[in-house]
Amino acid sequence: SVLFDLYELGLLAEFFALPLEICTTDFVFAEIQQNEQQQVFHVWVAMDRLTILTTPAEEIDAIQDDETVSSLLSFPDKTLLWHTKHLEGTLLSGDKKLRLLAEKLAIEVHGVLWVVDVLVNQKLLDESMAIDKLQQLKAINPRLSVQLINKQIEKLKK
Repeated sequence: SVLFDLYELGLLAEFFALPLEICTTDFVFAEIQQNEQQQVFHVWVAMDRLTILTTPAEEIDAIQDDETVSSLLSFPDKTLLWHTKHLEGTLLSGDKKLRLLAEKLAIEVHGVLWVVDVLVNQKLLDESMAIDKLQQLKAINPRLSVQLINKQIEKLKK
């Protein structure tokens, strides 16, 4: 998850300073297992910088029955896709299956590399620190493309 990558990189304060309405779903939020992470994310909720979208019981069946939502996705991922589609929002995810399906449904989707780029463009993160964070990202999330991370690092060095 992009939020967990940003948490691990120590970039939540910068991320939540962006002029964006940032939401996640109740099912994704419930997946936070570590106490420390729960406490940190609850602070952002209390500060009205992170909105938890509730999935009403009647929508749970609709999400399960929605043929556009792949059976390959976890239910929390399905709720993200469902809410993003209905709110006409932008999805932030590093999950390949979720990203591909979102793109197929014409939902704008970005990952943590895009977030780092936005933080630099908004002057919330300088290029040097961004490069350090991208280097850390290689170790934190081995599922991400090292080639894409390196490409972004080279772009920041120019």
